[in-house]
Amino acid sequence: PPMLEGLAPSVAASRQPARNALAFRHDHAPGAAMTVRGHCILSHGFESGPDATKVTALAEACERLGWTHERPDYTDLDARQEISELGDVPTRVQRLLKRARGAAGRGPLVLAGSSLGAWISGQVSLQVPVAGLFLMAPPVRMGKAPPLERREGIPVSIIHGWDDELI
Repeated sequence: PPMLEGLAPSVAASRQPARNALAFRHDHAPGAAMTVRGHCILSHGFESGPDATKVTALAEACERLGWTHERPDYTDLDARQEISELGDVPTRVQRLLKRARGAAGRGPLVLAGSSLGAWISGQVSLQVPVAGLFLMAPPVRMGKAPPLERREGIPVSIIHGWDDELI
């Protein structure tokens, strides 16, 4: 999709670690007007973090393309192994849903994620109007959880490795 052009090559080309180790990044003040282009919420994978290579590369691509972005931190939920082997996935979905609802009210929203972050992005897209999904190595099935889904008509780009075991 045109709004997602430029993201995939940027992810592949970026192999530099994040320079700033913040647990959460948000490049504009809450409630501030969004740019004409829109906003992207980047969700990291299980046992990863908001400074992981893939979401960092996507954040840099967003900035170059004129999109605001944020990278929620789900590491506290991943650690909750007493809930499931993937941590507290329902609360992950709720955390993203809350942020997505706020952002969608201010302008075009793209949800992007890696692995479990991609799966929760798909789930949230069923409840919030989004302009597109950019999913990296999304699991199509996770045990008893619903399969990877999206709302009809939403542009989706999926990237995965040749030998990826999840897709």
